[in-house]
Amino acid sequence: MSMSTITSDLTAGGSGQPSQEGEELNQQALAIGRRALNLLRYYGLEQISADELIAQLAELGAQSILARHWPLLAGNPAYAASFQVLQIVSTLEVEADYQIRTYGPDSLHEDFRELELAVGRLRRAIQSSALESARGSGGER
Repeated sequence: MSMSTITSDLTAGGSGQPSQEGEELNQQALAIGRRALNLLRYYGLEQISADELIAQLAELGAQSILARHWPLLAGNPAYAASFQVLQIVSTLEVEADYQIRTYGPDSLHEDFRELELAVGRLRRAIQSSALESARGSGGER
């Protein structure tokens, strides 16, 4: 299956706007991003240990979602914000242990800030998509 076939399958009529399945992917990326932010926040507040953080980040599954949807996420601007969130969380899944043990707990601060910005962009993209869908179906004028 070509990348254009995958892309057109998950966008509404080739409009660049996510289809229902694509919207679900965006929502899943948003939930993963928010959960990762909370985990980083809890770790920063010393409410969870480094081992708990590392284990819970690994359970988020950002890597598997990236792998499964790589052609879509890497090649479609409608999913750029989801791609960025999943990429940051995926990197944390792999490197948080090394970062903490090598550079200390404060080394995750920059990752937190990047993820916070990326989650905000994804949230706005989802809201914008919902507004455009409502306008397209006559829901808002």
